[in-house]
Amino acid sequence: MTFPLVIIAGADQALFDTLSAASANAFAPGGARILKPAPHGLTAAHAADLLAAARVRLKTLPETVPVNIIVLAVTSQDEDDAPFRQAFYPFALYRRVDAPDYSQARSTNVRNKIRNAFVGQLKSEAIESRGRADVVKGVVSKANMSPLILPVRNFRSVHLEPMLAAVFDGIATHPNPGQLLRSEEQRFVTRVPYARPPGGQRRCFCDGRHYFKSPGRHQHGYYQNSKDGAHGTTCLLNARSRLGGAIAHAFHFDCDPITGLDASYPNCHDALHPPKAKHVNIAPSDAVIGS
Repeated sequence: MTFPLVIIAGADQALFDTLSAASANAFAPGGARILKPAPHGLTAAHAADLLAAARVRLKTLPETVPVNIIVLAVTSQDEDDAPFRQAFYPFALYRRVDAPDYSQARSTNVRNKIRNAFVGQLKSEAIESRGRADVVKGVVSKANMSPLILPVRNFRSVHLEPMLAAVFDGIATHPNPGQLLRSEEQRFVTRVPYARPPGGQRRCFCDGRHYFKSPGRHQHGYYQNSKDGAHGTTCLLNARSRLGGAIAHAFHFDCDPITGLDASYPNCHDALHPPKAKHVNIAPSDAVIGS
């Protein structure tokens, strides 16, 4: 079973109180709802509070549990949520939701009815978003060499970020999310074709420095909850999900150098790690495994 982690952002105190009274299971059945009041809107501090709470919740799960991460961001139509949205890139499926309109509400009773109706709308938004996250999971959870799971720090290509950004910006509302994933993957592969490493091995990705190969059945390294204290706030979230869909927890790339290994490699929070003797293991989240 996939564990849906649904983060609800941007709720003012009154909406927070109404949401708190609603069943969390309606938003994230079999999973968890992360909810914090946002007295000042979609600020950096609000993002930090939500991310910290999500991290704490994920630490309680076994690493083997697949996790879809969804953000429902409640905001006014004229608010620029781009800086806030970036805090959840590239691990979440981010869906913007227009805040309730109280402009015609003349009484507390009417405002309460509007909030209650909005909670019902948010439940529907959560259902829609969970379905889309499952579509993403169907692609990124398999060791199928999808470019969507390439590590953003260590795969050095000008084409990687535009592909991920296009999916991140469009997956929540695109009329055909599966088609969006396929078209962005194909566009990337056209620009960065699959490579054949020496020795007749299976095709892989190459950024001109390293061959990023699948470990096949030898998925012996993974991001461990017990070591999360040495990492940053979003490292665990990045290790479990990409663009909202669960990543196979033990998948990593066996990276063979074309000429020679670097002295060190940036990990998921930009700390430098040395490689192994002849290659380096790098997870989709940029966690450097086993060095």
